[in-house]
Amino acid sequence: MFDAYRQVLRVPGARAFAAAGFLLRLPLAVYPVGLVLLVSLNTGDYARGGLLTAAYILGLAVGNQLLSGLADARGQRFVLLPAAAVHALAVLTLVALVQRTAPVPAQVVAGAAVGLSFVPVGALVRARWVAALRTAPGELGTALSLESALDEISFVVGPLLAAGLATGVHPAAPLVLTTVLVLAGAAMLHLLRGSTPEVHQRGHGRAAALPPVTAGIVLVAACVGVTLVSIDLAAIAFVGQAGAAPWTGAVVGCFALGSGVAGFAYGLRSWRRPVERRLPVVAVVFAVLPVLLLTAGGVPALAGALFVVGMGTAPLLTTVFGSLERVVAPERLTEGLAWVSTGLNLGAGLAAPAVGAVADAAGARQALVIPVAVSLPTGVLAVLVARRVALRTGTSRRREHVRQRSPQMW
Repeated sequence: MFDAYRQVLRVPGARAFAAAGFLLRLPLAVYPVGLVLLVSLNTGDYARGGLLTAAYILGLAVGNQLLSGLADARGQRFVLLPAAAVHALAVLTLVALVQRTAPVPAQVVAGAAVGLSFVPVGALVRARWVAALRTAPGELGTALSLESALDEISFVVGPLLAAGLATGVHPAAPLVLTTVLVLAGAAMLHLLRGSTPEVHQRGHGRAAALPPVTAGIVLVAACVGVTLVSIDLAAIAFVGQAGAAPWTGAVVGCFALGSGVAGFAYGLRSWRRPVERRLPVVAVVFAVLPVLLLTAGGVPALAGALFVVGMGTAPLLTTVFGSLERVVAPERLTEGLAWVSTGLNLGAGLAAPAVGAVADAAGARQALVIPVAVSLPTGVLAVLVARRVALRTGTSRRREHVRQRSPQMW
């Protein structure tokens, strides 16, 4: 049953860089819950927690692109350790500022620095998979599904760690843990020289893909980011306002658990249709499932709804990453894959303060309407973008076919 995953994990170095990537991505799952709890456990202010989360996420969006582009141009090893060191310092600074009740603008700047300096783990590890499977492209979909499943597993474990440590040890404990994880994961990836992608010479002014295709994919990712952060923050507020704060991690983790199960199952299947042809189907599933959130009458019902709703997420993200890989230039692979994360983070960062404000002013139940309102147009947009990607890849295949038959023309 799991032969497909065993096959890709037999690739030399794959298990090691996948494990290092998991350590690095775990803090991404800790921060959204950890930052909100750091503030809300002291003040009960979800809006301020949302603001701090937004600063972190927007910094993450910018940092993802800058560091990914630098990794393409200079190599991953050039980026890993310096970024990890700066990130650890930024996290500890943020903790100190919050604990000492420093002015909000100072906390926001520190939160942005935390995101800006975070190692772009998703793009770096996926780029290693692409390089490792260059001679076996049929297995790349399985590898990307594995990455999405590991993402979701981290979002099961991360919120549990964040809630458990914040409520049981100290509100700042989750963020202290992230510094250790980031430094350890970055050091492991730095030492894995054999799987580091080759550095390509980049042509001046050359675009990574046709602008409409790239912009469309990033816009879809941004809408997905709005949906996901709305679900997370509304669920955190729902549980907190119900007087069940210690269960926050478990409830939020149900969403990631559902996504991880679906992503793992998605990767087990050998798909005949190309990834861009699968995108409309998974987009529609992602669009309609959040309606179930409106049926939640209490914390247990919300946990169950989150599990089912989560099942639409990992398959969609897997197909979005796969679609972008089909159109991006090889010399900008890491930067290209980071565009998905940038879109996710931009959407999430812009939406987080609004969701927190709605949860404070109108209650968490009203905040649950936001992901429903966003996911439906997101599905429509993804269907339209899938058509553009299909046209783009179809044109590329036709050109290659003509080039092979008539080499003298080229």
